[in-house]
Amino acid sequence: MSYKIIKAALNGQKGYQGKCYLFNGQKYVRYNWARDKPDKDYPKNLSLWKLKGDFSKGIDAAINGRCQFEGFGYLFKGDKYVKYDWEQDCPVGRPRSLKIWGLKESFSKNIDAACNGKGIYSNFGYLFKGKKYIKYDWKKDAPSDGKLRDISLWNFPTEFLSGVDAAMDGDGPFSNYTYFFKNNKYVRYDWKTYTCHGPFSIRKDWRIENTLEYEVKRLYKNFGLKDKIDFKAFRLAYLGQEYIGKKCNTYHLPSKVELGEGLANLGDFMSNYLGIIDLTKPSNEPRFTVLHLPSLKVKNYIRAFHGIGASGLTKESRRYVRRFSNSRTDNKACFGFFVAGRTYATKHGEDRAYLKLYGIERWLNDKAHDKDFIIHTVVSDMEKSGYHNDTHRASMAIDVKGSEWVNGQWTNPILEKLKEGSLIFIYAPPKHAVFENGVDYFKNSEMSSCLEELARHSFGALRRD
Repeated sequence: MSYKIIKAALNGQKGYQGKCYLFNGQKYVRYNWARDKPDKDYPKNLSLWKLKGDFSKGIDAAINGRCQFEGFGYLFKGDKYVKYDWEQDCPVGRPRSLKIWGLKESFSKNIDAACNGKGIYSNFGYLFKGKKYIKYDWKKDAPSDGKLRDISLWNFPTEFLSGVDAAMDGDGPFSNYTYFFKNNKYVRYDWKTYTCHGPFSIRKDWRIENTLEYEVKRLYKNFGLKDKIDFKAFRLAYLGQEYIGKKCNTYHLPSKVELGEGLANLGDFMSNYLGIIDLTKPSNEPRFTVLHLPSLKVKNYIRAFHGIGASGLTKESRRYVRRFSNSRTDNKACFGFFVAGRTYATKHGEDRAYLKLYGIERWLNDKAHDKDFIIHTVVSDMEKSGYHNDTHRASMAIDVKGSEWVNGQWTNPILEKLKEGSLIFIYAPPKHAVFENGVDYFKNSEMSSCLEELARHSFGALRRD
């Protein structure tokens, strides 16, 4: 998976000489050129730059002025720019239109990256957008000739030819170079030889990473989930565990009576257990895992069967969930994020243990509880055969031993771990994550969109491994 680590960069001037600032959304890291590593106690919030309006949410690109504009930085966002006074350590005036720069119409908004030349090109700035760049003459305060040139002239490697995320002038012992960033890689341009070297790893050389994505990969490896649970399923589930109820709000939450007393909101009752059901796998293979996050232990990895109302219509697809609905009147499956409710006694004399599930995604699974979408232990031979559970209920049956008769009802140790507050994520692959009414989960899930937005801006200096 590719993700942007550095979205803009700018060297400090005046009292901030020898430092560079690397931006991603509302966070930034300060890098020390002399020590060749990030300074401690970063990332910090962009609010410290005193930017206003859309600029306070993040910048697209930045460049320091040259010649008569020395001592000022220029920050770009959309079709605007703001001038930053390094000596006063604050913006000057309000954002102004990029058209003032006299750029080609296509360059009058959404600049990707910017840098200055070195040596005989030191009076020129270079602005990049997509596959093109434009040369700016600081002395004339105007584009050099107005021509749009292809970035292939910089001798970039193939993966950089479609455009770059950010650019930065080297300083101190690296003053002869310009650095270009794209996703998790960078290249170094040498102004003496006019050659480009790389790509290299940002994480390895700059010790900067999308820290959340790095943590997801680390945990996936440490839990030993490769070839067991789809990485995308684990990633989204973990993002939910980190942010739901804290930074991503939900539509429907179970009441305190249903979940247990003393629970004020979702952030209060998220437990240390995380349940994942991976519907990319068939029902005759293990696809339900329960993770204990503090100990990094997989507590269970078992089969989970779906009701016949959710099965595919052909014999080959019976082992897969292919029919989804958020209607309270049918027996089709639900997926997305759920919070576990109470366990309860069996009905109709069956020796099952039951766990209530509460869908927390508006319009997508918030009717799950109304149609009794639950998890329960298996009983019948049909369920154990691995095709589906033989009920017509909208339920998931788990193939697990160890249920006990306690205080007049069946209980199960897995369900007891998950009950009253654990997050459970049921993942369907994108090509099948479509409800019978045509609604696409990944295009319409407010929760998924919120999590992905937060993940994109999780950025900072790495701790030492």
